[in-house]
Amino acid sequence: MHTSLQGKVIWVIGASSGIGYELAKALAANGSKVIASARRIERLEELATHAQGISTLALDLSLQDHLCNKVKEAHALHQRLDIVIFAAGLSQRSLAESTPMANSRAIMEVNFFSTIAITQQILPLMKATGGGRFVILSSLMGKFGARQRSSYAASKHALHGYFESLRAEEWNNHIRVTLAIIGYANTEFSKSALTESARSYNKLDPGQKHGMPPEKCAAAIIQGIQNDAEEILVGGFEKYATFLKRFAPKLLSRIMRGKDIN
Repeated sequence: MHTSLQGKVIWVIGASSGIGYELAKALAANGSKVIASARRIERLEELATHAQGISTLALDLSLQDHLCNKVKEAHALHQRLDIVIFAAGLSQRSLAESTPMANSRAIMEVNFFSTIAITQQILPLMKATGGGRFVILSSLMGKFGARQRSSYAASKHALHGYFESLRAEEWNNHIRVTLAIIGYANTEFSKSALTESARSYNKLDPGQKHGMPPEKCAAAIIQGIQNDAEEILVGGFEKYATFLKRFAPKLLSRIMRGKDIN
């Protein structure tokens, strides 16, 4: 099955950098009507200069009270939302024992609670126009845990459980879900990760330095959407750790005990 995305209204949340930025740019260049959202409006405006068909909408996922109005604003731009891509996120670089509860709550707020709050608001709008698709940019941490990633991994596991349940509930209403499991990507995602002092990590992990370019990640995700994929693995050799988790979990556990994921 191949689904054309030309003319589709696609809301990319987390479009100011990295994979979200490349997704918005590539989708607009191929004829989609893209709504690009993030906190950094200046980056969105820069993005909009690269391709026609991009509308910008400032959005801060940590402000739960504003999310309902932002959904209404996004929907009002084209009177429909065909696909919503959740590309924003917040990570950590701290051991579970020393991670402040405030950090864990902030990670869950951005990665999980804001996502489901937006999803609940969008569902009836999608169903009123015949259906739609949610695309969630997840991580290998949605499949297994790793050192210094406890709350981040928990948020990604939560997203998998929620959206797999949603897929089952809403299938007959033509609501589809695509989970994109991302490995190492050459983005600056690690720089904003929270440390135990609640400051930004402000470093680029070695794995990210040598990871897949974000434009290639975006191309793989778009191909997965077009192929109606329920789950796609994006990355290099590291993505095959998901098979170890399934077929040799004790081996993966031994590997992870002595290793920080970088």
